[in-house]
Amino acid sequence: IRPLDPLNVGISRNPLYTDYAYHKYQEKLCKVKRRYPKIDVEDDEDDEVSVIDFWYTDPKDGAIWNAIVICGEFAKKPTKTDYMHIPIVVGFGDVSNYLDSKWAALPLIYPIIDLWKYQCRLTSQMATGNLYYFWPHVAVMNENGQDVGDIVVKPGVTKQYPMGTKFDIIQPRPDLPIVNTIEQRVTAAMQDSTFPRVMFGDAGNIQSGYGVNSLAGAARGRINPFRLNLEASYQRANEIMFSLVENFGRSKGVSVWGKDAATNNVYRVTLTKEDIDGQYDNLVTLEPLVPQDTMQKETLALRKVEMGIMSKQTYRDKVNAEVMPPDE
Repeated sequence: IRPLDPLNVGISRNPLYTDYAYHKYQEKLCKVKRRYPKIDVEDDEDDEVSVIDFWYTDPKDGAIWNAIVICGEFAKKPTKTDYMHIPIVVGFGDVSNYLDSKWAALPLIYPIIDLWKYQCRLTSQMATGNLYYFWPHVAVMNENGQDVGDIVVKPGVTKQYPMGTKFDIIQPRPDLPIVNTIEQRVTAAMQDSTFPRVMFGDAGNIQSGYGVNSLAGAARGRINPFRLNLEASYQRANEIMFSLVENFGRSKGVSVWGKDAATNNVYRVTLTKEDIDGQYDNLVTLEPLVPQDTMQKETLALRKVEMGIMSKQTYRDKVNAEVMPPDE
């Protein structure tokens, strides 16, 4: 599995299947030669070379072909494979067609990249401004022209100075409130454009449980488009995995390991060709881990159970936040 660089990947789909997909990446020549020893590239072993992994579908019989191109030469000539699908999954955070295609592949933190740098500069300005208050400039003058000597400030120390010596404290007053206001606006912009703090357990000035749950719901809505596209990408990856198991799993199948959330036990299942039988459909649901206060809801539900309004089974299945073992 190789993570894709979204700016160096291309894919073409039609209503029935994927026409072609390719991924271009940079790799050191020494690593490339280990995998493709026959390539004729005379660069230094530590130099990075361009590698293009190209897959396409034969429109006549639906066969999947693969080729590897390194520095403009075939490291692997077009070869027919046993794959049922092109093993490249491309998913974007924003699929709306309103700007250049590269904007669809921006990371979630893209809006705060420049804001973060600006916030760091503002913080540095505030720290520097505080130094003017902490260490003001002291000007020493003597009317008789006598040498005052070095001035060393120490706690609990008294020093005699010549007659006529005056001390003037020159203290610049930088406008820190303005810098602080700008910093707060930058922080608010970072919150509005990416993830609110409630996703990490900080509800701000809201102390009530319902307020936290309301903010948590807003946080889920903020990331919902990304979550849906990520779920679709996982579903596509699962389809490819099922087709690989069906074609390469042989009679023994492939072992898949999992962990039961209720009992915390590790279990294993075996996927065979007969289990899949050409059925690749699957449903992936991702649940954002957003902190929320469920104590009030659970307390009210327990009262309903005690009064006979709600059954224990309904409380366990619909209200209780913890996953319970089936034999509880």
